[in-house]
Amino acid sequence: MTIQFLQDYETKAIPPEAFTLGQVVEDRDAASEAHFVNRGYAAYLVKGKLIDRFGKEVEQPQSAEDETDEGEGGDDLDYERDNLGEIDVSKATKAQLLVIAKHEEVELPKGDATSVKDLREAILAKRAA
Repeated sequence: MTIQFLQDYETKAIPPEAFTLGQVVEDRDAASEAHFVNRGYAAYLVKGKLIDRFGKEVEQPQSAEDETDEGEGGDDLDYERDNLGEIDVSKATKAQLLVIAKHEEVELPKGDATSVKDLREAILAKRAA
């Protein structure tokens, strides 16, 4: 079967393998594919659709570059009401990440122009501190 990565991921193997968001991989054995899909790093690619481990279709992931200008539309988000403190930061949109960063008082050197990747890293670093 074929899988497509839903995020950038690097294995812990020696030497490590690196996969990028959107990368399609066809040459893995079934157990390896299942490993990535079961952990949410990838989804099966079936007839042009991404299918998760439960057989449900998942959305095509966006890269950080695609999301960089996606700051609009965050005005209607509310940290508490929308449970933004509980969502998976790695799957949050830029608008959600900006609201989370503001609420959690995460310092953003580039303000709203901060990339999605940098937003995610800054939020996770602040939470770990």
